[in-house]
Amino acid sequence: FLHNLGGCVVDGFLDRVRRYDEELRRLDSHRAAFVRKLSGGASPDGGEDGQSNGTGERFDLGNFFLVKESLAFTYEQVQMPSEARMQYGELNAFLPEDAWRRLAAGSGGGGGGGDGGGADDDEVRDLAAAGDSSGFRRRVRKSSDRNLRDVSRHVPPYMHAREVRLLF
Repeated sequence: FLHNLGGCVVDGFLDRVRRYDEELRRLDSHRAAFVRKLSGGASPDGGEDGQSNGTGERFDLGNFFLVKESLAFTYEQVQMPSEARMQYGELNAFLPEDAWRRLAAGSGGGGGGGDGGGADDDEVRDLAAAGDSSGFRRRVRKSSDRNLRDVSRHVPPYMHAREVRLLF
């Protein structure tokens, strides 16, 4: 019985990882236009938001972040911290800290480069500094901007806190 139960748990884990990988590949196929926009290039299809990939589908940074974070959290849950750290490293390579800062600077609101955006901004900062995955992911989902401008300046400290948590 225990052998079968263990097999079911492993099969469920492998299936979840496979689905996350498929979704990340799909999202990654839409990111070229987004990266061009962040680096100052023009939109490939002439769209004003720079996120369309020419096929009408848009890159959703919030969804990409949540899927990548969920995959890292899944690895953490099954005691695979090196795999979880690798996911955070890949996310950081995809959008380094300076790119998150540029994104925040373009928001003009509470996520901007100023000294704070009120109690809401303080709450997000506290969630990020604590590495609170459920609370921070909830804030990302509630972000009013699909590109995470509302929370973008808090993403690097959040990822750092998550990586430090995985080390100890």
